[in-house]
Amino acid sequence: MRWTDDGAPIDRYRNRLMLVARDQRLAPTGFVGIDRAGRPELLTPTTPVHRPSNALVGMEEQIDLLQHGATAVVVDDPMDAMVIEQVSRSTTKQYVGIPLCESPMSTAQARMLRRYSETDRVIVMMPTDKESRQRAVGAALDLAFFFDRIRVLSRPSGHAMNYVAQSPSGGRSMLEYLSLSKPLTGHQNGLNDNVTDHTSLGLEDPGPNL
Repeated sequence: MRWTDDGAPIDRYRNRLMLVARDQRLAPTGFVGIDRAGRPELLTPTTPVHRPSNALVGMEEQIDLLQHGATAVVVDDPMDAMVIEQVSRSTTKQYVGIPLCESPMSTAQARMLRRYSETDRVIVMMPTDKESRQRAVGAALDLAFFFDRIRVLSRPSGHAMNYVAQSPSGGRSMLEYLSLSKPLTGHQNGLNDNVTDHTSLGLEDPGPNL
């Protein structure tokens, strides 16, 4: 909130979807804003209370699914996480979407996710662009310290995830797509030039369609 010269309040984060970041106790510590273009922005500065690397978005909101054995799907984009949660809640309740909000995953975040997961299985979705994909590869390797079963899945290009969620058979198609995840193998050797494959992780791009 900020104020005009005549004392009128102005919400400086208006026109943003606000998401709550929570620490390992699930206490709220900060906010992430999503603008109209779908881009996430960390709005809370780093303080002794809020350290972005020690907080995750979407944990408490999906804790009921996690406690009943749902598999976490770690994604870069918060909108993808919302699609996964929406589909999961309307179908089998087998998945939760955990967004990294275009930030690298830390060891503390990986440990926190394992603490609240009843299963030792986690899926990491690999974006198509090189920078985001490198973050996802790093997340998969960090998660391997805490989860016994790491699986990876290439993200469909464009807005395919949103389209499939809105289609009449969207739930079934999304569940079928998530079932295509593959076990994590090998180690990080870098990315192929076309960033559609990462041979050291056994990744293949399923293409633009689900």
